[in-house]
Amino acid sequence: MAIFDFLKKIFAPKEIHSAPNASAKKLSYAEKELIAVKRTTFQDIQQLSNLPFVWNSRLEKCIQPNSHPFAYMDIVGPNVAIAMSELEKMNVHISQAKLLCKKVPKSLQIPVDDIVFKRSSITGYSRLICSPISHLGEPTDAPITFSFMTDLDRRDTTHGNLYYGRDGGIQKADVYFWRKSNGYFFYYQTVANSLTLSKIESVTPTGEKNVIYKGQHILELEASRVQEETDFAWIQQNLPDKCPKNIAGFRRMKNQNTKNYQLLQQLAAEKGREI
Repeated sequence: MAIFDFLKKIFAPKEIHSAPNASAKKLSYAEKELIAVKRTTFQDIQQLSNLPFVWNSRLEKCIQPNSHPFAYMDIVGPNVAIAMSELEKMNVHISQAKLLCKKVPKSLQIPVDDIVFKRSSITGYSRLICSPISHLGEPTDAPITFSFMTDLDRRDTTHGNLYYGRDGGIQKADVYFWRKSNGYFFYYQTVANSLTLSKIESVTPTGEKNVIYKGQHILELEASRVQEETDFAWIQQNLPDKCPKNIAGFRRMKNQNTKNYQLLQQLAAEKGREI
């Protein structure tokens, strides 16, 4: 009987205990997005004291089948003037960008007076997209996005997004202009604590897209990636036993300056190669 009980214990189905965050890791992006929106509260927004806006409207949520869920606040009262002021600041950046790229029309700027703030379920309108927490309830880097637009039913339109960090500054921005069926798309990101133009794309009436400007930091990044690919190919050929499995692994060890990367540098130097 004791042997029978012993065998039952051995062959009994094992109980699997998941790690606390195991289910979270298996969630799709859409599922995480939905959870984050559902968890967001007005109190989460009130804690954002450094942003230029005032929290004077209720928090609403758009959760519909087959669409991205999001939480938002309408732009009303003093926030209208604040929002227009923020767009005027972006126009300063746009003016500077036009000096860098002669292919952009000189007249291009955000038509601040034409921005739509009045609620509309048909053509869309400008509002504050609220994403202060992740699906795990952790603070996000860009808790508020000012999503703005002109009347999109017109031929010439302007729309875009200003992404605010917790310090109240614009961390990232994208602005899309359509003029006479031609598109001009501006992309900004923070470089060395300053909002910097990354690239400008143009779109022809036939839909052909071209990059007509790249920021210096983008050019340097692209050059660095080309150099990394060249170095990786050399290592594959000359140090196959020490070579990482793929270029991603090589970039990772380089960025982290691991001991294995330092060893690669030493071995390459012995062969007259600097990496």
